[in-house]
Amino acid sequence: MFPIIRAATRSFLIRRKTLFDRRVEREKIRDCHGDLRTGHIYFCDGIQIIDCIEFNDRFRYADIASDLAFLTMDLDFEGYPKVARHLINSFLEYTKDEEMLILLDFYKCYRAYVRVKVNCFYLQEKDLLTNAKAKLIRETERYLKLAYRYAIQFTRPTIWVVCGLPAGGKSTIAKEMGGTLNVKILQSDRVRKQLLGVPPVAPRVLPVETGIYSKEASSLTYGKLIMLAQEAVDKGNSIILDATFSRRHQRDEAIRLAKDMDANIIFIECVASYEILKERLADREKTACVSDARLRHLKQLKANFESSDELQNDMHLKINTEESIDACMRQILSHDYFFLAQQTARAMKNLSL
Repeated sequence: MFPIIRAATRSFLIRRKTLFDRRVEREKIRDCHGDLRTGHIYFCDGIQIIDCIEFNDRFRYADIASDLAFLTMDLDFEGYPKVARHLINSFLEYTKDEEMLILLDFYKCYRAYVRVKVNCFYLQEKDLLTNAKAKLIRETERYLKLAYRYAIQFTRPTIWVVCGLPAGGKSTIAKEMGGTLNVKILQSDRVRKQLLGVPPVAPRVLPVETGIYSKEASSLTYGKLIMLAQEAVDKGNSIILDATFSRRHQRDEAIRLAKDMDANIIFIECVASYEILKERLADREKTACVSDARLRHLKQLKANFESSDELQNDMHLKINTEESIDACMRQILSHDYFFLAQQTARAMKNLSL
């Protein structure tokens, strides 16, 4: 476990350097508690938090996400993961600090490892009783397995499938996710036109399932999309697929890829009312657009869209894009946290805490 945790944390530090720098720029590094655990919080005349680190400023000044990670890690360790998740969501709702979720498992891994280190110091004491030593060893092993679990969570790539009807808000959501998560976006409209030698914004407004939008052309497009996603995941990178994915067999191919590559997969289905879709498609007539879907196509495209009911809840999230982009992103990132926890719990079933 040690080599995996070490490699995972070093890789994360390198890959997420921009994010760490941004946290500094956004003044997320504060004078924190430094040792925020369940044993330091009391419900007496309100909430009383005691015993912060006072002897070393370097240990106390940190990202606020690190302080939250210590407490939620401790809750996980004590067997209260639901309380930890509720705390995270409440904190997110209050602070609007969505990118904190990207860092949380990294910091939880770090905090669990700190407990391993502290316990190892205790184990070196010569006058430690046999029973106390055995108990401490068991506790240390649990912390180590917890750190390993978090390391697996923040290193496993994720395939984000942003899907739904044209004008449902897919590209807007995908762009925001790409910027927040620092993940590359593969847009089916661009892949399609590149494959068929058509300039990206050159209009090809054709009847549904004809020309470059024929079933054969769509099959080639989705095949290329899956191949490019595989190349990204093979390098250990997450990827965002911005495409309609209107057919079940297309979604099945993405799920098969995730299973074969041992990656997470989350379908973000963007939805909006029929009237809003019509308004958005009407607006496309006024500007150049990579997508060639227009208002005249909507009725048939909607009829051709196969229900996504086959997708399991832990890999499928419907987003109402009539809400603000901030509200949509909070819902997406919160779902990511739950999903990864569920996936990792299954992957770690042989590592009992």
